[in-house]
Amino acid sequence: ARSEQKERRGVMLSAATPSDADVSGGKDAADKAAMITSGGTAVPPGISVLWAERQERLIFIIEVSDPGDPQLQADDSGLVILAITDKKGARQQVKLELLHRIDSASLRWSASGRGVSAEVMKMAVGRWGCLVKGIPPANVKVDWSQFVDEDEEAETRRDPRGHDVHKMRGAMGNDWGSNLARTIAARKQSENVNTYVDGDEDDDITLF
Repeated sequence: ARSEQKERRGVMLSAATPSDADVSGGKDAADKAAMITSGGTAVPPGISVLWAERQERLIFIIEVSDPGDPQLQADDSGLVILAITDKKGARQQVKLELLHRIDSASLRWSASGRGVSAEVMKMAVGRWGCLVKGIPPANVKVDWSQFVDEDEEAETRRDPRGHDVHKMRGAMGNDWGSNLARTIAARKQSENVNTYVDGDEDDDITLF
C-alpha cells in the first residue's frame, strides 16, 4: 500500500465519448465482465463502491487494492469514470451514472493502497437516497462508517461541536460539565469534620 496519498482535482470529461477517451483502454472486456445497471453504471467484479451523502455533497470510495495510474473524470450530468491498472497490468474501468447532476469542478479525489476516495458537491442541495440511476449493482453499497441521517446532520449543523447540549443537560443534571458545585460541597464537608484537639502534637510523617 502506498503510504503517501496524492490529492488531485477533478478533470472535466471531454466531448469525446468514453470509448474515445484515454481512460477507456480495455473497455470492451471490462464492460462485459462488469456488473451493469439499466442506468449505465458498470462496476467490474472485485471492485466495490462505498458511498455516503450530506445535503450538499457526495462522499464515495472506489475500493480496489493498489490501483495503478488512476484517472478519475466527471461531468456535470453525473457521469463519473475511473480508470485504473490492476495488479495483473490490465486496464479496468468503473463507470457511475449518478442519480442527479453534480458540480464536476468541485470534484476532489485521492488515491491510496485501498482505492480511490472522492468528494463532490451536488448541483442542488438535498438528499438523493441512492447513488446511481437504475438498480444499483450489488457492489455499490452504503458506507456505514460515513453514514449520517438527516436528523443527525441537522443536529450537527445546529451544534458544530457534535453534541446536543440540551440532551446532555437533561441526562446529567444541571451541574453537568463542571466540578464547581462538588468542590464547594466537599470543602464545606471537610470544614465540619475537624479531629484536631488542643494540645495534640503534630505527627511527623515520613514519605518513602
